[in-house]
Amino acid sequence: MKFAPTCAECGANLEMDLKRHEAFCPYCGKRFIVRGAIKYYNSKNVNILSNEEERKVFISYSRTPDYNKKWVERLVHRLESDGIEVVIDFKDLKLGHDKYAFMERTVNDNTIKKVLIICNRTYKEKADGRIGGVGDESAIITSQLYGNVRQEKFIPVVNEYDENGQPFLPNYLASRIYADLTNFEAGYKQLLDNISEVDEMDVSTMEKVEDSDIKMFEEPTLFFAHRLGKAFPGVRGIREFTDPKECVDRLEILLKHPLNKNAQRMTDPIWWFRGGSNLDIEKFRRISPTKFLMDSDEIEVKRIIVYISPHYFRRFVYVETYPEKSVGIYGKIDQQYVDEMVRLYGEYYEEYAVYEGHAITRAEFDDGAAEIDGKIIDITGKAETRVRYLTPYNFIICAKWNPLNENKYDEVVENILNGILKGIRTVDDLVTLVEKAPRHEMDM
Repeated sequence: MKFAPTCAECGANLEMDLKRHEAFCPYCGKRFIVRGAIKYYNSKNVNILSNEEERKVFISYSRTPDYNKKWVERLVHRLESDGIEVVIDFKDLKLGHDKYAFMERTVNDNTIKKVLIICNRTYKEKADGRIGGVGDESAIITSQLYGNVRQEKFIPVVNEYDENGQPFLPNYLASRIYADLTNFEAGYKQLLDNISEVDEMDVSTMEKVEDSDIKMFEEPTLFFAHRLGKAFPGVRGIREFTDPKECVDRLEILLKHPLNKNAQRMTDPIWWFRGGSNLDIEKFRRISPTKFLMDSDEIEVKRIIVYISPHYFRRFVYVETYPEKSVGIYGKIDQQYVDEMVRLYGEYYEEYAVYEGHAITRAEFDDGAAEIDGKIIDITGKAETRVRYLTPYNFIICAKWNPLNENKYDEVVENILNGILKGIRTVDDLVTLVEKAPRHEMDM
């Protein structure tokens, strides 16, 4: 079967112009550049790109140390080889030019659709201290971030971590989702697709969009078992995964879009729960090789354990996380209070919100306004809440009608999960419980 690519703007099927290597939307009039063979729609080489003028970027970076400049030159070469027009000082800033005017003009240039901010140790130091050209560019970029409600133009690109494994993000980008190019080859394709506004648009992905697997199911437990098979092929019984990147790779398959269906029994088929904390999963988004955003929860994965029961409706995934550092907007943390929260509830978390790359307090989010760099900013409808766990945390992902996803098991499940974090219980206890529990009455 052949699958016609669809328009990123309106979703209509595109008409292909083989001679011009273009795709045309007959509904909204958009034209797209096509990369690769387009004689047959089921060619693995088809990639739909956005309009040609959108493939132009400006790169902000630090010239020091010397290896960073060489790394940037490598990035420029790769981008240009892939048809991206790059504006950067060593190519476009000539003798006699006003360098500040150049920076301001390029950052504000409407033909430049993406600004790549190369974040290493030196860039962070200069940006935070407003030192030199980096400091000037940071001031210009910061003003742009404040004025843009849905900001997708400025992309932090991390190529270096600190001694604690944290990215060197300037303060004004501290909560911004970044492209991780510490492993150049692993991160480059994702960055290129973002610049081109391509979401894995090869035909194999088009097939998934046209024939979404959720359409095949009317019951959450069957759908969840199907997704588990795709994420953990060949696994039976209990299996542990301790490579955080592999864990997120597999969860990305399990929780790929779509996670709901316009049908009575399939509006919320996959849930996470931790005793009394039970909620359906609406969105999953990877934000680093080892970290993801599950609705509003930030999860830095430590390990996962999957249980593939012989009974499809009893299957689940156990997820355990590393503790994260405080976002730093609530002052000094009272360790005695944290210890008490862990004793009572098993974990301690910090709730905050993100507005244009800035972390703001939950109270500011609730008030619809925040004070940022001495300015009062109206953030109504423009910020997103976040939950960050500052102590080890764990939870279960399962079908909505997994036998354990009932109120009567909340306390015992929570006790087991707390015990696992303390090292006195194991996932085997959850397996024993789920196998003894009767089938959920809604799944009969």
